[in-house]
Amino acid sequence: MEQGHASQIADLLNKQNQLAIEYDAERVLGKAGEYLFDLSEDGRIACCCQLKRVQWYQAEISHVTTHAAFVRQGLGRRLIALAEQRAREDGARLIQCTIRAGNGPSEDMFKKAGFQPGPTFGNPQTGNAVTVWSKALIVPE
Repeated sequence: MEQGHASQIADLLNKQNQLAIEYDAERVLGKAGEYLFDLSEDGRIACCCQLKRVQWYQAEISHVTTHAAFVRQGLGRRLIALAEQRAREDGARLIQCTIRAGNGPSEDMFKKAGFQPGPTFGNPQTGNAVTVWSKALIVPE
């Protein structure tokens, strides 16, 4: 990942999310292998997300974020599908994300991707209510 792309990802994350920590290019570069992103025709970050392995059976998608110039073009759903594919290839059995309660566009996007809402609880760092959305990647026999 290039330094410029890492800076653009950090800027997008900070501007469009209510995060407990501030992101910068160094933080993004430190986890560069976890980031999935789409570039615009002129080479800017159009959409990004982070895919983390949190348990031997579980992966987590964080901060699906689309630049304002590229919203409603299906980029977020495409990255969710790509993250799901990578999680499967890595052996994950479950994929999840946490969405701020009431964030209708994100909730709709994950619902369309087959995720189901789980419990809602407060995030003590941000004060936001968040819901855990998940999807089984393998069906029990």
